[in-house]
Amino acid sequence: MKSPLRVFMAPTFHKFNRYGPSLVRSIRQQGVNVQHRSEWSHSFPLFTMIRTIGLPEVVHLHWIDIYTIKKTWPRSLIASLIFLFQLSLLKILGVKLVWTVHDYTNADQRFTGLDIGVRRLTVKLVDSMIVHTNVARQELTSLYKLSEIDKTKITVIPHGHFIEQYPNTLSRIASREKLGLDKDLFVFGFVGYLRPYKGVLELIQAFRQIDGEQVRLLIAGMPFDPSFATAVKEAAGEDSRIQFHLRFIEDEELQVFLNAADVLVFPYTRSLTSGSLILAMSFSKAIIAAEHSTIREVLPPEGGLIYPTDGLEGLVDALNEIQKKDVISMGEKNLSRAYANDWQSIAKTTAKVYREITNRAVA
Repeated sequence: MKSPLRVFMAPTFHKFNRYGPSLVRSIRQQGVNVQHRSEWSHSFPLFTMIRTIGLPEVVHLHWIDIYTIKKTWPRSLIASLIFLFQLSLLKILGVKLVWTVHDYTNADQRFTGLDIGVRRLTVKLVDSMIVHTNVARQELTSLYKLSEIDKTKITVIPHGHFIEQYPNTLSRIASREKLGLDKDLFVFGFVGYLRPYKGVLELIQAFRQIDGEQVRLLIAGMPFDPSFATAVKEAAGEDSRIQFHLRFIEDEELQVFLNAADVLVFPYTRSLTSGSLILAMSFSKAIIAAEHSTIREVLPPEGGLIYPTDGLEGLVDALNEIQKKDVISMGEKNLSRAYANDWQSIAKTTAKVYREITNRAVA
């Protein structure tokens, strides 16, 4: 009887969200021996991997820019060459490579030309790629200039839900009491890591055009640097209806901000995959989202409002319009859609990818 298929996964980002732990746990339940690098690492841990577990049969990559994009271009180039060398060495040693592509480029769009170049070379080296939507497959085909052979490497596997992955025991009223928000207010929420491309500045500008003292905007999350935190606060001006919690939100606290909101807003200027959107749907929240290519494949039509991104008018209209809607029903539709993306089905398909590229069954 063969031993279980051995997979090394990196990075898994245990510190920041439950995607990695949920994926690892579910794949292990499929009979796959998954090892992972749970602590933060800025270089691919090739030699640590070999020293601790030996050569796996499969290395499953995720956010590769962690290993390749640094603060300066020269350092990024050196890091990228080391990373590509390590992948090439793994190929020579007979290890199969899988890459789940979560983003078009690195989130800060630093050294984009280099980043895309490294990604195109990574496509050539890996044996299989995983994306979360069909639209993502189409867009990456163009951006990464995939050949016909490269296209055959892609498997579409949805992003798993976060239902029961985070504490969710507080009611709407209890959550609002913790934040000093009245139960009769209509609360818009923006929860998650604050980066410029996520459109939080535009959201604040749009919200300030909304009339009424019975509306609030709740912004909770860690800004990616101090200057952006300042810009966010300055954008609010003297509008006392906007409440800030500009810090890292611990897992136990997420429910406070998510359950206090009537609607979660996602004014992202670009997005290939949004774990925050899946999280909001998993908490049965109505959604307002900017129109971009992948959003309609994830968000059900009855789950919220999607607005055009040509200026603030569309977002202002959506903020006004959704106050007239049955946001509880919208949230229920989103929760139902989230349930459909269960981790066991995702793990089963992922294990199938491993089996196909290694030509063996999972024990």
